[in-house]
Amino acid sequence: MKDTLIDSSALILVLNDSARRSSFELHAIQQDLRIIVPSAGLDELFATKDPAKLERTATELSGLLTILGSRFELAAPHIEIFRSEYKRRLTAVPLLSVVDRTKLLSLLRSSANQSASARVRMFQQVRHVVKRWKDTRTSDAKSIRARAHSFVTKAGLTPAGLKAGLTNYSASIVPEWLFDSQLRTSCGAPVGSAARILQQHDRCPALKTWVGLAHLAMFAEALPKNFAPGDPFFEMLTPNRNDFYDAALTSPAAYCDQFISKDEHLIGRCNLLHDCGWVSFKAVHLIQDLHI
Repeated sequence: MKDTLIDSSALILVLNDSARRSSFELHAIQQDLRIIVPSAGLDELFATKDPAKLERTATELSGLLTILGSRFELAAPHIEIFRSEYKRRLTAVPLLSVVDRTKLLSLLRSSANQSASARVRMFQQVRHVVKRWKDTRTSDAKSIRARAHSFVTKAGLTPAGLKAGLTNYSASIVPEWLFDSQLRTSCGAPVGSAARILQQHDRCPALKTWVGLAHLAMFAEALPKNFAPGDPFFEMLTPNRNDFYDAALTSPAAYCDQFISKDEHLIGRCNLLHDCGWVSFKAVHLIQDLHI
């Protein structure tokens, strides 16, 4: 089976339309795919106060799990993946434990039989966890944004120069301090570890995926408005407050053949990194590319 990561933006579309869900299930079976969902992305599905949406999401997701069976898995939290691959080389994305997966199935099935108010209470904690996690990523990104603004201003980058640099993305242009900060925070690595790991092509691919996307997010945050109006390349770099959050959720795709999303900017950034050889997976749009 081919491992395929799907983010919450695409999964929400699948779950909100029964016909699309059926098409997605058929596509996964016919193409012999194993669908993998980031753990935090699954949490995000339930980050709503609307009882009707909770009910539909729980019911549809339970149905999807039932149809796909072993073709549907949850990736371990990205921090756990970072720590695991720092300690040893991995050959596949680490998954949520069987125990936790079973608990999820039980939760989904039990929620369908509860009242709307009970479902809201059940998933309320999830909603708060997601909000705190996103707020933390936004806060953490402030210092990164400040350094990015300073770099772009001092470098005097032009649209042509920046495009030429980013379309040849490689270890030589990755800010070691950015990689080092994640290695220290997530893995307890000593200062200076980034330089060594960056030179080893097969080390820490999920971390490198995060670094590549975070680096592009830095440029997106730092570029002045109307930097290159009308240029699709720089439209791809339009900043979003969730850019660093998305970088974390996308990182398990490093161990997959394909990444499915509906976020055109994120797809463009992933494929830029793919075309440069920085990541091995290809990103596709759920509707435009897969016609689902």
